[in-house]
Order: sequence, then C-alpha cells, then structure tokens
Amino acid sequence: MPTISLRSLCPSQATSATLSGSLPSVIQTKGGLALVEIQGTLHVDSGSVQETVQEVKGKLEFGEKVYLSIGNQRLAGEVKKLNKSIAVVRRCGDNELEIKDIISHKVVFTSRPEPVS
Repeated sequence: MPTISLRSLCPSQATSATLSGSLPSVIQTKGGLALVEIQGTLHVDSGSVQETVQEVKGKLEFGEKVYLSIGNQRLAGEVKKLNKSIAVVRRCGDNELEIKDIISHKVVFTSRPEPVS
C-alpha cells in the first residue's frame, strides 16, 4: 500500500502567514497535486519554526480507502474527482503567471477519527 509522509510546511514555503501549525490543504502524490478535505480541525503539537518545518505530522496510506494517521488517531476517506479542475498558479513578475499544476482530485475524510495504539 503506497504511503506519503505529511509535513506541516515545505522549507521553501515557510512564511509567517502559514506557520499556524495546520497541515497543508494540498498534497503531492505520484499523480500530481490533490486537495485534502477534512471535516473539522486537526490539532498537532507545534515546536519551534524549524522543528515544525522538518517534523513529519502524519501519514497517508492509499488503497481501496485512504487512511490518514496523525498521532494516535486514524481517519478513513476516499479519493474523489473534482467537478471542475483547479489550476495552481504562481506569479512571475508583475504581469505573468506560471501554471504549476492542475488539481483534478481531492481526498475526502468525512468520518470521525478512530483511536489507534
């Protein structure tokens, strides 16, 4: 079963606006970027900025279902195709935008977390 490590931030993306300790809403998979939709709030321990950037926060496991494990809790979810794809763009200068990726899928977690030991 393929797995992905989740980090709170990429070192190149560390900004004061995104250092709230929350997980990113977009993840990188072998097939490209995907949105992550969670019903609720994830609370993770936060240390210093450097520790937050480097520390693995959880793990996604892909199979028939998608499992998100964070600490001693696990969420079950599924991959869904978006009705309309979303372009991820980056500003390159004053009048130019660069398309970085097209997001066409999201990982949806709607159930309550299960305790794991």
